[in-house]
Formats: sequence, C-alpha cells, structure tokens
Amino acid sequence: MRSEHRISKTLDPVPVLLSDIHPHVSAWEALSSTSPSDSLSYLPYPVDATHAPEAMKQDRHFRTFCLAFHHFDEHGARAVLEDAMRTAEGIGWVKPISFYFPQN
Repeated sequence: MRSEHRISKTLDPVPVLLSDIHPHVSAWEALSSTSPSDSLSYLPYPVDATHAPEAMKQDRHFRTFCLAFHHFDEHGARAVLEDAMRTAEGIGWVKPISFYFPQN
C-alpha cells in the first residue's frame, strides 16, 4: 500500500501479506493481480494465528486482525498475543462498533 507521504518521499510501498485459517485464495488472487504497487500478496494455505509460519517471521511485520479476533476463545486469544510478542513488531485489531451507515 502506498500513501501520498510515501510517494513524496520516494519510499517503497508497505508490503501487505494476507493470511487466514480459511484462506480466500480466489478473492486474494484477484486483489493481488490488480494491486497497482505489487505490494499485496497472500499465503495460499491455512495459517494458524497462534503459531505463525516461518514465511511471516522472516521480515519485520505488524500483525493486524480485521473483524476476526472475536473468533478466539480466551486460550486462543492468549496464544495469538504470545506468538505475536515473540515474533512480530506489533499487533492490532480492527473491530467496528457499529455497521450502521446513515443514508444521505
């Protein structure tokens, strides 16, 4: 992903690597093939977030969970956080409070 700031500083795009326990390969393939910066890639095999594969640990990375963290029970959530603390630069999750979008 490339922001105007990164473009103005002639910085490389931020690489994004998609993964899931149930990968959406066809959708990700379509997104990846149309990525203007070639910075979007994916792992085509199931990834257990409690034990990240070596492919995710080779470079610095920030793990992001979008609309997914609620799927983990307490033990699973703890395992995800512990694995991220050992192998990632950081972790974050995105969860909207409401899906209500007012109509104009």
